[in-house]
Amino acid sequence: MNSVHPGTIETPMIEMFTSNKEVREATLAGIPLNVLGKPSDIAYSVLYLASDEAKFGTGIELIIDGGSILH
Repeated sequence: MNSVHPGTIETPMIEMFTSNKEVREATLAGIPLNVLGKPSDIAYSVLYLASDEAKFGTGIELIIDGGSILH
């Protein structure tokens, strides 16, 4: 079984918090790429795992977080 582990993704729920400039800056400070992810970043990750290209991958934990886990 494979899984996708998203970081902070630009969604309406996250925008409620990051519309505040200070909160947005603090959030971005925790992301080495200094950008929020987009829903398409997660969608393409899922598409890869569902494709034939990932046929030999088993037990993959695909972390899509802009490097946040490294912080």
